[in-house]
Order: sequence, then C-alpha cells, then structure tokens
Amino acid sequence: MEEVILTRVEAGRMRKQLIDLSNAMTRDHYAFSKLLYEINTAQIQVGKEDNFVPLWKAWGHGSFEEFAEREIGMHYSTAHSNCKMHYVFFVLCAGKFDVEKLHALSITRARDIAKVVRPTNVQGWINKASAMSCCELKEAVDHARKGTDRRGRLQGFHCTMKVTEAKAMKRAIAFLKTELGLETTGDVIAKALPAYAAILQSKPQQLRRKVKAA
Repeated sequence: MEEVILTRVEAGRMRKQLIDLSNAMTRDHYAFSKLLYEINTAQIQVGKEDNFVPLWKAWGHGSFEEFAEREIGMHYSTAHSNCKMHYVFFVLCAGKFDVEKLHALSITRARDIAKVVRPTNVQGWINKASAMSCCELKEAVDHARKGTDRRGRLQGFHCTMKVTEAKAMKRAIAFLKTELGLETTGDVIAKALPAYAAILQSKPQQLRRKVKAA
C-alpha cells in the first residue's frame, strides 16, 4: 500500500469530508428504504376498475424479489431488510420516537435495532444505539432476541397469498388489534390464532363450516 503523508489540516479536512459523505449516504438510505417499502406495498389499477396489481407485477416482474434484483441490483434479503426497517420505525412505531435522533443513527445501527424494536421500546433502543459501538449494539440485539434461556427470542416468518386474501387478512388483523387491544400483527398471530384454535376444538363443526364458506 502506498504511504501517504498528510498535514494536520489535510487530515482534518479528509475526516470532515468522510463524515459529511457518510451523513448524506445515511439520509439518502432512509429515503431509499421508504421508497422501496412503498413500491413493495403499493398497487396500481390495470384494465378493469376493480383490478389492482402490485407495482412490481405491473412492471413485468414475477415478484418483488425479482424486481429488486433485476432493476436495482440488490439482493432480495437486503431489499426486505430495508423494507422492514422502514415499516418498523415509520408504520409500526409511527409517532413513538424522536425522528431526528433516529436519522442521526447509521443505517447499520437502525437495521440492527429494527429486529427488536416495538412501539413500547423504540425510543429506548434508539438511545441505546446512539451510545454504543456497532459491535456492542449487535451483541445487545442478539441478547434481546435470543434471551438468556431463548424464551425471549423473536421470530419472523413470511407467507404468500392472493391479493384479495391479503386485503381480507389486513382488515381482519386491524379489527383484532382494535378489538383485543393488541399492538402488532405478531401479537394477533401469537394470541388470537391460538385462542381461535382452542374454540375450534370445542365447537369444530360450526366453525369449520364458517371457514370453508369464507
């Protein structure tokens, strides 16, 4: 590697330039994640009045993952990570934290805490991320996810369904959140579905008929 000798002024200027570029990249990345999330979730009318399809499908792709890889050259897991980051902070936890303090975090830190953030703890994790190195924060997030005995570990999963089914599911989830006082979709799945399964076991015939007819 070629040795470069700098004056203190040149070194200070280089340091400032790097920090300024890093801050600009961070701001752009938050804007990028917002746009990517909107592209992943928005629909557009095609043909008939009631025919709506995802944007990526209207643009000729078979999936959002294919759109991300072919049009913006981003691996699908990275694209989903960006979408999740925007969803967690600006949809799930909207209005629950100091936006300027979040934007002061690097994208690496924001992505890490998005794995464990909920409306009740979002500001605390942002504060913690501000005071920790990236490595320290990763350890804290891993500990929060896995817990000392693994009971505290958070788990996510993905499912695929028709657009009409997804719309009905979103309505049902929104209703259950309001009706049962639940905060997240995960809470609905973890609490409402097992309760429904218990009811189904006690009154199998009536409920099975309703599900089949839906």
